[in-house]
Amino acid sequence: MNRIYIFALVIFWQASLAQDCTESLSGQIKDLGTHLPMSWVNVYIEETGQGVQTDSNGYFKIHPICFGDYHINLSHIGCEDQRHFVSFDGSTGFLEFNLKHSQTSLNEYTISGEQQQINTQKVEKILKKDIIDKAYESLANMIEDIPGISSLKTGTNISKPVIQGLYGSRVSILNNGVTQSGQQWGNDHSPEIDPLLANSIRVIKGASALEYLGSNLGGVILVEPGSIINEPHLHGRWAYYFESNGIGNGAHLELQKHSPKLAWKANATFKKVGDRHTPDYFLTNTGSQEINLSAQFEKSFSKRWFSQLYFSSFNTEIGILRGAHVGNLTDLDNALEREIPFYTKDHFSYEIVAPRQQVNHQLLKWGNRLNLDEEQKLEFNVAAQYNRRKEYDVRRNGRSIIPSFYLNLFSLFGEGKYTRKIGENRTYKTGLQANLIQNRYDRNTGITPLIPDYNQYEIGSFFVWNQKHRRSEWEFGIRYDYQLQKVAAISRTLPAEVIFYSNDFHNLSGLVAWGHKIGNRSRIFSNIGYASRNPGVNELFSRGLHQGVGAIEEGNLLLEPENSIKASAGIQIEEMDRFSIDLSVYYQNIYNFIYLRPEDEIRLTIRGAFPVYKYNQTQAEIYGLDFQSTLYLNAGFNVGVNYNYLRGQNKTESLPLINMPSNQVITNLNWESPQNINIGKTSLENLQIKASYRHVFEQNRILPIQDYVDAPPAYSLVDLEFSTFIQLKKNKLQISLRVDNLLNQSYRDYLDRMRYYADAMGRNIIFGLNSKF
Repeated sequence: MNRIYIFALVIFWQASLAQDCTESLSGQIKDLGTHLPMSWVNVYIEETGQGVQTDSNGYFKIHPICFGDYHINLSHIGCEDQRHFVSFDGSTGFLEFNLKHSQTSLNEYTISGEQQQINTQKVEKILKKDIIDKAYESLANMIEDIPGISSLKTGTNISKPVIQGLYGSRVSILNNGVTQSGQQWGNDHSPEIDPLLANSIRVIKGASALEYLGSNLGGVILVEPGSIINEPHLHGRWAYYFESNGIGNGAHLELQKHSPKLAWKANATFKKVGDRHTPDYFLTNTGSQEINLSAQFEKSFSKRWFSQLYFSSFNTEIGILRGAHVGNLTDLDNALEREIPFYTKDHFSYEIVAPRQQVNHQLLKWGNRLNLDEEQKLEFNVAAQYNRRKEYDVRRNGRSIIPSFYLNLFSLFGEGKYTRKIGENRTYKTGLQANLIQNRYDRNTGITPLIPDYNQYEIGSFFVWNQKHRRSEWEFGIRYDYQLQKVAAISRTLPAEVIFYSNDFHNLSGLVAWGHKIGNRSRIFSNIGYASRNPGVNELFSRGLHQGVGAIEEGNLLLEPENSIKASAGIQIEEMDRFSIDLSVYYQNIYNFIYLRPEDEIRLTIRGAFPVYKYNQTQAEIYGLDFQSTLYLNAGFNVGVNYNYLRGQNKTESLPLINMPSNQVITNLNWESPQNINIGKTSLENLQIKASYRHVFEQNRILPIQDYVDAPPAYSLVDLEFSTFIQLKKNKLQISLRVDNLLNQSYRDYLDRMRYYADAMGRNIIFGLNSKF
């Protein structure tokens, strides 16, 4: 019997070899937004190695080819690559595909979000291709090219996003739909999220994201892993990069497979970099390393019930510039005036010593979606997070190995959401959310904690109504949040004793928004929103040295909740293959605006001499505009201009607001080869060359009495980037080379806390490789 099976297999194999393979596979590719045909799209079949480009009408034809199962790769300049599984037989017929340009996704005015949701808010979006291209960047730096977004930095490895002048607790960051719960209150506390785990990153500006838990006065950043592709085979992506400045290396691997029984996806990221350097000297003790993991499991128990289990782990160690920590008042005065920081070594090192940080963040989420029918949907999500932060100071008698700051935070989150579609043009969504946060300080540090132990209880509900009429959309929403803080603080008088506080707050938010579509690709919008935010535990109770920023911070028990009104309007004009214009203006008035004010005091402690900052409150206004435009020239060239203008005013004291981003203008010159370029037997696909010029204006609205040193002068940076794809058997390899700060310019940025002591990083050459399989 076994011989019969073997004989049958041999006959089948020989018959397959004898196929004439005279069939033809044909189709057409169009632009998703305009529905116009797309020429010069690369169409490649992995199994056979056959590849063609579409003609001027978007048509392609592959001949000869046999019947069978194939993976088809589509790639085009400015588009996110696509991969399709096709069973080719006599009934397959004519194939049609749609590609979406990634340059429009960076400034996307979203008319429809989910299948049953109309969204009138302007949403900025970064796709997976752009995320991988910037694999060496942090989350905040990765989204900096979006108009209105900047970064608050603490040296070369710590940055947090600033949205139209607001940051910290005013900007909520969501990891797979769960509001990040960590120590985000600190200016030196980067978001504990690996952006490489995401399939896309969305930014919603202003008080418009009412369905998300958190104090969203500034906006919301959504890091979205995305669903697992419906593909029965094992697929994935890998990426590697090398940085010359800091001799850094990074690697990322993604694997996924779909099965009716269980679909799964796994990610892993590794990064390591040593001491950075300016054009003139090393920045001693500025290395860092990361190891991040995630796992995602999905299953459809029926046509109506979909369930997902998600886990992510973020782990990093970061060195703090050694020259930012000095021992006495004289040294501090000198440090603020020195061109080269104290403790600067003349050689490179991967060593990370005190002052340094160790941060670990774990997230576990279980999400469920139940489609009651075509018009109704229920969502239930529960999540737990654990955050551990250790900060090590320079301490005597070998005690630098003992953390001087050690916090453990645990949170438990749950929510239920209901979406109802009424006819074709009306949708409403409502939900209820609850969150418990428990923050504990480790007593083994031997130092009075900067912030006290506390429990925080939050409950919120929202209602959002969306309606569409012809070419216009309206959105109306309201949100209510209740928060209770239970705090065990140490008294500020002697003898020290524990004082228990109980603070409760009621926050209300609302939104009215309108958008109108002009033609196929142009839109106008306007909205006005109201939001409130209660003071955080750090703003009320901080007391002591904040080691990461090298400053003493003091809270204010008299702080009251912030109340904000923000209005914005804009227009987006897109003429395909000609030009695009994106302009938005905004005005925000914030009553009881809380900010960290530098005091006219340098305090000497047993741990050294440090400047003193205190939390204060004022009436503030912030207004500005974000402008972006691209002009498409002949021969594959296009020119882009981004301009950000922002003003912040302390109306109570008639002073400028501190820590507001400087105005800047960015000019990009891009060349994209519409056709493949053949060099011998090698074909370069999607060849791109980009030159960028960034000019950051001096922040001249800060008075000398408002800071310890004057704001740094204006500076200009030139960047250069090259990338292309090479076909290697079944897969494509992307090769990229980027040079940041090409001219090796010395500069200091106003929003970098280390500008008091050192220049920013000099020239950096980044070489990258990545491929999908």
